[in-house]
Amino acid sequence: MKELTKSKLKLITFFFIILWFSILLIIYLWILNDKKAETILRVKEIAETVFYKDIMYRKWASFHGGVYVPITKDTKPNEYLNIKDRDIKTIDDKEFTLINPAYMIRQVAEISKKEYNIITHITSLKYKNPKNAPDNWEKKSLEKMTSSLKEYSTIEKIDGREYVRYIQGLTIEESCLKCHNTEGYKVGDLKGGISVSILLDPFKEIDKKYLFSYTIKYIIILLIGIGIIIIGWYIIYLSLMELNKSKEKINFQNKKLEEINSIKDKFFSIIAHDLRNPFSQILNLSQLIIDDYDNLKDAEIKKFVMMINQSSIKTYELLENLLNWSRSQLNKISINKKLTKLGEILNKVIKTLEYIAKEKNININYDNMNDIQLYSDENILETVLRNLISNSLKFTNKGGEISITVKQTNDVVEIVICDNGVGIEKNKIPGLLDLSTHSTTYGTNNEKGSGLGLIICKEFIEKLNGKIHIESEKNMGTKIIISLKNN
Repeated sequence: MKELTKSKLKLITFFFIILWFSILLIIYLWILNDKKAETILRVKEIAETVFYKDIMYRKWASFHGGVYVPITKDTKPNEYLNIKDRDIKTIDDKEFTLINPAYMIRQVAEISKKEYNIITHITSLKYKNPKNAPDNWEKKSLEKMTSSLKEYSTIEKIDGREYVRYIQGLTIEESCLKCHNTEGYKVGDLKGGISVSILLDPFKEIDKKYLFSYTIKYIIILLIGIGIIIIGWYIIYLSLMELNKSKEKINFQNKKLEEINSIKDKFFSIIAHDLRNPFSQILNLSQLIIDDYDNLKDAEIKKFVMMINQSSIKTYELLENLLNWSRSQLNKISINKKLTKLGEILNKVIKTLEYIAKEKNININYDNMNDIQLYSDENILETVLRNLISNSLKFTNKGGEISITVKQTNDVVEIVICDNGVGIEKNKIPGLLDLSTHSTTYGTNNEKGSGLGLIICKEFIEKLNGKIHIESEKNMGTKIIISLKNN
């Protein structure tokens, strides 16, 4: 499984935000469309109500054969109504005219338009009164009407404003023949229709208020959803970071374990070979003295005892280095810094190694350091100097020279140990301070070491917050520089 990176997680989160936004947008647009359809349906129902109201007026007027009303400037006799007794006069000389259903509906429509902005119009394809002439929409609607389709509704513009237009056909009834008996109609024939046109603007204003409220809710839900997605992303991101940290920790521990196993193998290799050899030599020499003691001369016994002594010294040095190294690995070494005279430590170390220098006729030159005081751990510093000077003695030829100088600048003390011995190839220098590349090299007098000396020195100097640096070339000697902070 591929690792889930931060960039991939961001991409997935962005995808879910887009998906959430798209889902809500689709729902939002669907509701808008549904609300629009609902509004149009509601207006159409109002138009139907207005139509049936006009039908009730028409039926009532038809039932009574029309209604006589006073003649006024707004209600004049219907010149297109050719029937007997259209106009009458009372005994007190008041004039009345017959209002047939179409005339009545036309007058009601004028009031409805003026008061409520609802346009109603009685119309027909066969009209006498030009006021009943259909407009283009009404004409097309009437032409579409059949016995099965008697109503029609669309949204149309009148004077640039949107209206819901509704029309329903009118059929001839028995009461209608009083006025239309000369036109050849029979009962049940389609005479015309009544159209109702209702302005949409007021309903749109109502919908705007609703849609504004709904839009605010939509935005809130959208933001809440995005917030939840982002919080989810953050939680997953934190979990991912913890997982990566755990993986890094496990990888680090595995690497550390591999290093420890490698060090352990090297450690046992040193014990198995470097420690066994000197003990074998001691045992063999001591057994030889025991077996041939009576036959050996004093000079021979002395020689064997000196060899045993040298092997014992080497074994002791090896054991001490192993002990120091193991304590260092287990962090069992405590650092006790105090003001220490560098000259005293150096004199003590040189006195300890003096017998080796004399044996190889090596001259050790060093500055007078009695005035130099160093804030450091005396025991650790002594161990470091002893290992480094011992190494120089090991790899310096007979009659060679070792020089030790000290330079103090500000809060740093620099100790330089330089010899004119066999030197080291440059490409092998890094391996001297790494146990994983451990190797043992014989000295100029076939001295054998553990290979731990420089590694211990490096670890001890680092515990003193110092640094060690090696400069060397083959057959050109070696310079080791120790830098210690004096604070």
